[in-house]
Order: sequence, then structure tokens, then C-alpha cells
Amino acid sequence: MASQEPASVPIDDPAPFAEPPKSECYWPLRSSDSRRLDIAYEATDGTIIVNEARYFHAPRQDRYHAGVDLYGNPGDALIACEDGRIVNFYSFYEGTYALIVEFPDKVVNYGEVADDSLTRTGLRVNDTVEAGEVIGAVGRLGSGNSMCHFETYVPGTTKNESWPAGQNPSARLLNPTKYLLFLKEHGVAIDVARAMERNLTLGQSLGWEACLDKIARLLSLSSVPAGPDSRDLAVSAARWQRTRGLTEDGIIGSTSWGKLKEQLGV
Repeated sequence: MASQEPASVPIDDPAPFAEPPKSECYWPLRSSDSRRLDIAYEATDGTIIVNEARYFHAPRQDRYHAGVDLYGNPGDALIACEDGRIVNFYSFYEGTYALIVEFPDKVVNYGEVADDSLTRTGLRVNDTVEAGEVIGAVGRLGSGNSMCHFETYVPGTTKNESWPAGQNPSARLLNPTKYLLFLKEHGVAIDVARAMERNLTLGQSLGWEACLDKIARLLSLSSVPAGPDSRDLAVSAARWQRTRGLTEDGIIGSTSWGKLKEQLGV
């Protein structure tokens, strides 16, 4: 049976693996694509898992692939894997952008994102983000393809780096494979289909109207309708409650609202 452990690549001077998160973490993409959790990588026995040249160190014409490409459709929500801070946003590839987010012990490039990602979320460079928060959207390349190009770097990095063919990787580059495998196994999935089967009620509590956008991001939504009764919100409220030790009923009552207020700082 082929080994499923990711190999250290390249063999002669490998890029270190990005460390797994030490606290609450989330899968970086919310998508309806059936392959949304597929992770391409090179195994220790040389087998290529998933294939399609989406794996870290895959050869290109004049370079090596510096990340892992995750399946996604244009407009799919990109999720903060951990608590962090947006450190850069700039033109990246074929009309898409790079969204650079610094987490506790790594920096992630969410590549090939929509050029209006920050407009959609109301975020700006230097804003802090919380684990599970929607931070952008998958873009569409000029070729028509779409994906989340996921790269990892050492802390302090503010811009992605290319990996020229025939050269060793940059000292700043980290291999994201084990990090993604950990998120797939242990991260909190944003399950929209399940959430649609539940009712979410945002009670009329003091100050909540002024915090709608922030609440939306905390609950991994694009927006929260203005009004106390929001029964058709596509949000996994129950999952959010479970990660905070609350009753998993999908209803934002007084206890859940108290937890939200703590995160909102109101």
C-alpha cells in the first residue's frame, strides 16, 4: 500500500512544513464543489495524491509550484484558518489578487482571490480577523479557471515569493501540506447545508444593530439582514456554539449573545 505521508520536498534542501495550529482552526474554503477537501501532495514513496499538478513542488515551465491549489468556484468564501491580521492585498495572477494574512506562527497567502474581496467583507489591510471569519472570495482567472492557491511562509512575510526552476526554495517559504491535512482532520467545517436546516434568531439586544457586519464575519456570513428575526441565514451557528462550549441549538439566545458580545467588545 502506498504511503500517505507527505514527503519533504525538495529532497536536497526541503522547505519546512508549516506548523499545525495550536487553538481553534477552520478549513480555509467554503464551497459546494465535491472536491473542496481534496489536498494534492507528494507522498514519501513518490506517489502523487490527487494529482493535477496542484501539489507543493509540482514542476511548471520555469518554476516550481509554491503552494497547494484547493478546488473552489468563483465567489466561494475564504475563511480565516486562525486568529490573525491582514498584512497585504495586491494584484497576483491573471486578474486575481493575493490576500496575505499573518497567523500566530505562519503567514498564509490566499492566492487567486477576487479583486473586490475586501470590499465584500468590509475589511482592510492591518485589520485583525478571527478564526472562522469570512475574509474574501475565490476569484476567476483570465483563463476561466478558479481555485484557492494556498501558500505558507514564515512570520513577517508580507508578499509571496516565486520558486525558480532548478533553485532551492526561499528560506521564507513553508510547505503547507501538513497544515492543510491537519485542518481537514481537526478544523471546524463551515457546513452551510446543515445550517440552512436550522433557525437562527438574533434577539433584540442592546447594541447589536451597530455590530451587524462584525457579527456576520464572526458567524462566517456575507451579511446579516437588518432586523431581529433572521430565520433564513446560511450560517453554521450550531458549530460556532459547539466550539465555545454552548448548547448546540442554532439559536443565538442570551447565553450565546453574551459570548458574541465578548468577541465584539460591546
